[in-house]
Amino acid sequence: MAKGMSGTGKRASHLTLSAVFVVVSIPSATGVDASVPLAPVNSTITNVGSALTVRTGDDGAPILGHFSSAASTFTFWPAGGPQGWDGTFNIVVPGTRRCLDLERASGDNGVRIVQRDCNARSSQYWSREPVAGGQCTPEAFVCRGGITIRNVHSTKCLDAANGSFPKPPQVDAPIQQWSCFRPDRDGWGVNQTWSNRPVKRIGRVLTAEEKAMVDQIIQVRRDLGKCADPSVRINAKLSGIARAHSVDLAKNYATLIDAKAGDPRRGHYGSDGSLPADRIRAGGFTPAQKPENWALGTNLTLAQAMHNWLYDDAASNWGHREAILNCEYRVIGVGSASGHNSRVYWTQNFALR
Repeated sequence: MAKGMSGTGKRASHLTLSAVFVVVSIPSATGVDASVPLAPVNSTITNVGSALTVRTGDDGAPILGHFSSAASTFTFWPAGGPQGWDGTFNIVVPGTRRCLDLERASGDNGVRIVQRDCNARSSQYWSREPVAGGQCTPEAFVCRGGITIRNVHSTKCLDAANGSFPKPPQVDAPIQQWSCFRPDRDGWGVNQTWSNRPVKRIGRVLTAEEKAMVDQIIQVRRDLGKCADPSVRINAKLSGIARAHSVDLAKNYATLIDAKAGDPRRGHYGSDGSLPADRIRAGGFTPAQKPENWALGTNLTLAQAMHNWLYDDAASNWGHREAILNCEYRVIGVGSASGHNSRVYWTQNFALR
C-alpha cells in the first residue's frame, strides 16, 4: 500500500450546531429547486411511458425491466458540499458501490451507461430537470410527474433505446445517452421521461466497512480510552457531509492539499473556505473539539485509513488517535471519494450531538 496522508481538524473557535434534518437552499439556473438533504437516499428510476424500471442487467449495465428490490435501486448522492451543492448527483449502485458513468466518457449519442469506480469525473455527475409539469421536492426526495436526467459531461439525457417507437420502450432496452428532447413537445421524449421515487433513506443499515469501523472505535475506546461507555453511532447526514468533503478534496486536490504543504489545516479547508466545524455546524450538529480526520492513499481502504489514524500516522500528535478515542464524541460520519491516479480520499467527522 502506498503510504497515505492524513490530518485532523483543529478546533475552530468561531463556530457550532444540532442534529435534525436540515435542507440547504441554493439558487438553481435549471429551474430545479436546489435545496438538498445532505444525506443520500435510495431511489428507483422509472420510465413514465412504459412503467418499467431501470435495473442492473446480468453484466451490471443498466437496462429497463420489471421492478426488483435488489436490482432496481440506486443511491442518489448529492455532489459537492453543504456550501456548494450545485444540483448534481452521483448515481450509485448500492450492491457494487460504483457510479453510473458514460462508456469511454464519450459525448456521442447511443453511448451505453455503465458502472465505473466512483471518482471526480464530470461524466459521473447527473442533474434532474422537471418536464411536462413535473416537480422535484428535495425535502421528501420525491420527483412527481416527469423529469429528465442529464449528464453534466455530455449535457445529454438518460435515454432508453427504443426500436419500437412510437410505442414506449420495451423490457431489456439498454440505457444510453441521447441528445435531450422536450418530452412535452417531442414524441421521442417518451424515451427520456422518468420518475424518481425514494425507496428508503440511507443510514439505518451500515455497510460492512462502516460496521467494522464502528466496532473498532468501540473496541479501542474500551481498551485504550478506558471509557465507561464507549458507544458511538454513525449518522447518515454527517456521513453525507464527510463524503462531500472527500469529493471536494478529490476535485480540488491541487489547491486544497498540494498547494498547502506545511499548513496545519491542509486538507481541512473546503473549496468555499470552510473548515470542519463550519461544515458540521451547518449540517445541524455540535462539532467536536477535534472534528475531522482525513486521509488519502492509493486505493486506500477505510480499514487502512483507520490504522493510519490510530497506529501508523507520522502526524499523530495532531490528534487523529485522540479524536477516535474521545468518549464524548458520540456521533460520527464517514465518507470517501475516488480521484486521479487511483487516489482514494477518506473523511471522518465527529460531533458531540
